[in-house]
Formats: sequence, structure tokens, C-alpha cells
Amino acid sequence: MTIIHRPTLENDLVRLRPLVPNDREPLYRIARDRLLWEQHQCPDRHERHVFDKFFDEMVLSINAFTLEDRATERAIGGTRIRELSETATEIGWTFLDRSLWGTEYNKSMKNLLIDHIFEQGKDVIFYVNECNVRSQKAVGKLGAQQILDASHPLFSGKEGGLTFMLKCPSRAA
Repeated sequence: MTIIHRPTLENDLVRLRPLVPNDREPLYRIARDRLLWEQHQCPDRHERHVFDKFFDEMVLSINAFTLEDRATERAIGGTRIRELSETATEIGWTFLDRSLWGTEYNKSMKNLLIDHIFEQGKDVIFYVNECNVRSQKAVGKLGAQQILDASHPLFSGKEGGLTFMLKCPSRAA
């Protein structure tokens, strides 16, 4: 049997720990805010049955995290990563308590994941719905550049989606 190491990542502001089934209710309390999903490709994720399916997929993915506020130890969101290739990992499926939008929480969490992925010598990929202007701005603030070349092997080719990339410094040439 293969044992998968699922790290806990933290800094002064946030902790990212492996998501567990008991996180369902605390995360649904956040996700039931319909405004959280208004620019999302799945705008009905605030509905219980839709969230439950999303949460079950996160649990099965193995690489999902619950985001906690370090000061209060309260769940404030979730995210996950997905291995795309030997050289790239996607960060996505992120949601954050709307009361924390416009603060340092999203950037702080994403930087933990980016550093973790860079330590593995991999590039970081973000796929963002073309209607989700907030997420496009957020990944832009992280320094991610949009991949415009459809022949690029990591270009998503998803209809209605944009692909952004952060090149691993050790791989950049």
C-alpha cells in the first residue's frame, strides 16, 4: 500500500491542513453564501446537494486542504491541488469566506501552496472561468501570466476558461 504524505502548510496568518470528512459542515457554512459563487462556472454551489457533491470530490481527490485562520483556528475556506504532469501542478477549487475577500488571506494561502509546489521543482497552473474577474485579478496579483498559446501543453483548452502559469524559478531559463 502506498502512503501519501499530505502536508500541513502554515505561516503567521493561515494554516492549510488536509481536508477531512468532518470539515463538511464548517465549510458548508461558508459555501452556502450564494454571492461566493456568482462569477463561478457553478453558481449554484451554495445549494446543499451541489456542495455535497463538490465536497465529496474534494475528499476523494486526496490533495484537498481546509484553510484555517491561525488566530482563531476557524475554517475559512478550502482549496486543492492536482498533479497535471511531472513538471506542473494546478491550484484550484478555492473558496474563501466572503468576509475575508480583499484581505491578505487568499494571497497568503496561495503563496504557501506555490512555495510547496516550487520546492518540488514544478510550475503552477491556474484555470479560471473567463467570467470570474475576481479570480483572474487574484492570480494576476500572484504574478501568474496568462498562457495564450493554445499549442502549449498546459493550455487547458476548456471552453470559457483561461489558463495562467507561474514558472518555477529553478526551471525558468
